[in-house]
Amino acid sequence: MIIKKVKVGRFGKLKDKEINFQEGLNLIYGENEVGKSTLQAFIKAMFYGMGSGKKDIRINDRKRYLPWSGDAASGELYWMDAHKQEYIVKRSFWEKKKKDDRLVIDAITGEEAVHIDSEKPGTAFFGIGEEAFEKTIFIRQLGSEVARDKEDEIMKRISNLHQTGDESLSYHKAMDALQRAGKSLQSARKTGRLDKLKGDQDRLRQELVYAKSLHTECIEEQIQFNRLQEEKEILLKQISRLDNKKKAAKLAILKEEYEDLCGYERQIQEKVQHIAALEEALAHEDYRIDANWVADVREKIYLQQDLQKSLSTLEEQQQELHSQLQEQKTLIEELHGYDGLEEDIELRLFEHLQEKQILEQKKIEIEALTEEKKLLEGQLLNEKISLGRTLRFEEVPPNLEIEIYDREDRVKELKDKIAGDTRRDHLMLKQDMLQDKKKNMMVLLLAGVLLTAGGAAAGWFINSFLYGFSAVGLILCILGLAKRKKLTGEVKKLEMEISVFGDTKALHKELEDNLQELQKIYARFGVANLQEFRSGMLRYTEKRENIEILNVKVAEKKKQLEALATNELTEKLVKCENFIKEVFNNCNCTDYEAFKQGLKQHRKLILDKESLEYKLDETLKQMHHIQEELKSICAGIEEPLILAGKAVGLSETYEQIIEEISNQLAQRNEEKTALEAIKNTYNALLKGRNAEQMGAELAAAEALSEVQTGETEEILEIALKESTQQLIVMEKRIKDLEFGIQSRIQGVRTITSIEEELENVRQQIGYYEEVASSLDIGKEVMEQAFKEIQRSFGPRFNKTVGEILEKITDGKYREIKISEDYQIKVSDPMEDKIKDIDYFSNGTWDQIYFALRLGIAEMIFGKESVVPIFLDDAFVQYDEERLKAVLEYLYDYAKQHQVILFTCQKREIDLLEKYPDVNFIYL
Repeated sequence: MIIKKVKVGRFGKLKDKEINFQEGLNLIYGENEVGKSTLQAFIKAMFYGMGSGKKDIRINDRKRYLPWSGDAASGELYWMDAHKQEYIVKRSFWEKKKKDDRLVIDAITGEEAVHIDSEKPGTAFFGIGEEAFEKTIFIRQLGSEVARDKEDEIMKRISNLHQTGDESLSYHKAMDALQRAGKSLQSARKTGRLDKLKGDQDRLRQELVYAKSLHTECIEEQIQFNRLQEEKEILLKQISRLDNKKKAAKLAILKEEYEDLCGYERQIQEKVQHIAALEEALAHEDYRIDANWVADVREKIYLQQDLQKSLSTLEEQQQELHSQLQEQKTLIEELHGYDGLEEDIELRLFEHLQEKQILEQKKIEIEALTEEKKLLEGQLLNEKISLGRTLRFEEVPPNLEIEIYDREDRVKELKDKIAGDTRRDHLMLKQDMLQDKKKNMMVLLLAGVLLTAGGAAAGWFINSFLYGFSAVGLILCILGLAKRKKLTGEVKKLEMEISVFGDTKALHKELEDNLQELQKIYARFGVANLQEFRSGMLRYTEKRENIEILNVKVAEKKKQLEALATNELTEKLVKCENFIKEVFNNCNCTDYEAFKQGLKQHRKLILDKESLEYKLDETLKQMHHIQEELKSICAGIEEPLILAGKAVGLSETYEQIIEEISNQLAQRNEEKTALEAIKNTYNALLKGRNAEQMGAELAAAEALSEVQTGETEEILEIALKESTQQLIVMEKRIKDLEFGIQSRIQGVRTITSIEEELENVRQQIGYYEEVASSLDIGKEVMEQAFKEIQRSFGPRFNKTVGEILEKITDGKYREIKISEDYQIKVSDPMEDKIKDIDYFSNGTWDQIYFALRLGIAEMIFGKESVVPIFLDDAFVQYDEERLKAVLEYLYDYAKQHQVILFTCQKREIDLLEKYPDVNFIYL
């Protein structure tokens, strides 16, 4: 199994990259940040895809390697399996996993390889999942360590292969199945089948106890129910006898009722006549007075009274407001100085006060500047007076001073030349030395030319780095020419000086002319020599500089005074002071705070006055409105009284007239009520009968012999009611007993059905308890068996890893102990102790875990497997000897497996260059 080629479209920093691999050892070299780890991540993504659930970008390959442009990451991987069947894996990765495209095709036919899961083709190619892939043959930077997780595919597969020869037959799967079966019966949350059956058993036991208690209660109530039924029959017979006696007694009182009816007929006639008289008194022409009329008029009277009270209250309020308004006007008059002030007077006054303060400060500055100006003018006058005799140096032209210095230098030079010929000899010696230097420069120039030509030829024919010699030769040529030119100038100058020494008369003549010219200049300025001239010029220059500085300062002070505009500032200051004084005088205050307080008080008084005037105006409006309503209500009261013929007299009031009418209406109503009561009594006594017929019945009635002495209808009625009431109570009790019995047994199953179901649940509980016990025994046996299997395959695993470790450590370490969770202990032959891996150096640590990974791969895939291995800078912590040993092992390992080694170190290249058939790939 090998990777033949990868084509990277876009993946991280890699773009349009094609890399060919070969069988054996492939070394991919590149400096940091060129994409080695990115290429390794690309290979893994092609085999197992990319997740997107992790937030940390360092461990989220999708976020880390997708292009920032929003395009998809894409590429192809060409794979050949152990049967020489070739496939092409094509994938593209988007921001969301659901948008990813993936396809595995047969490289020969071009058809889709449907038998391979395109989501994770690595599972089909290698026979392991993503986690096992990363823990065995895929080694990242500093990622040799192996740790166990929740779904430890590696240890499961090793143990399954060892115990059954088939990695799909798993102790862990069997143990998980037993545990799931146990949890389905019993669990901590009481949701198992056995838990539910025990709950049902408790519920049925309670239901059985409750059903038995109800059965006992129902027997007692049924006996009571039967007894009440017998008593009811006896009571019904008694009621029938009393009813017969009542009918007989009723005829005895019929006569009395007839006489009473005649009396009520007479009372009815009297009441009708009295009511007619009252109706006539309450009627005026066609206008009639009733209770509604009285209520309406009385309501208007009450409204009139309420309005009168409201009017009185408003009059009092109006007087109070008027008094308060007068007080406010008095207080405002005391602050009349604030009347007519603008709204922004406070701000204007504050601004004027600020301006006055600023102007006063500027006035102080003007006074200070004036004093400074006078002081500077005095200093300037003193400096001009102190010039004295040095003032004559003011006439010195700019070039005269230079001429004097040149003549003095020339006089000195001529005196030196005339002093003797030793100077000439010295100059000739110096000339010879300069000639020798010119010859040396010629040699240097020639060497530079030769070096330039030689470097150019060597760079053209041998190595481009040799062009540097041409640059050095060119620099030597330039330096030689410059130096030769300088020496030539110096030689010519010396020749001119030597030629001067040949004519001494001319030198004397020139010296005398210069001395005479200097004496004329010195006499003109009253000095004897150059020193006095220099001293005078220095004193004049210093004085002149001081005068110039003072002139500048005086001019600056004048400008400052002009900028301050003294006259304009004084006018502004006077205006500010006048404005402030006028405001303070008008408002009778002395400072700004007093003015602010007074203005605040005045404005508050104005607002209060306006508020009082508004309230007074509203009060007057309300009074006027109420007065208008009173007129309307009074008219509404008098109009119905006039229509009813009840004009108000001088000594009468509306209330008295209404009270009189109310009394008449009440009397009429009472008579009508009495009439109605008499009629009702009459009708009640009549009981729907005809009075004439009653008289005829009385005439034909026989003696009531059945009624015994003292047995009146009332007595019989009372006895009948008592018996009837007893019957009602008895029937209610019978119905309550019947309902109680039915409600108790409603919805309650029979005792037999409950006992049958309880027995069925007991049998199921017994069965499932036996099953749970069998599961516990099975798990215990499985655990013991697995430990025995581990003890058998553990030595083989330790031996495989130990053999690899011995090879890559040159025999230093060979005995190793590995636990189920990959905790490692190594036998140290130097101390003859078994130590935990943490006691060893980082380099040894990496060697141990490297051996562990290869040992796991050999245990899973077998020695004859040809799965490739991927390593990304896995040996950065190895020293030279460790690296040499592991590379030798890898070279031998690569004879049977494809090895793809990523590195940024050139030492791996140096060590592997001596081996044939190593495929070097440079990124």
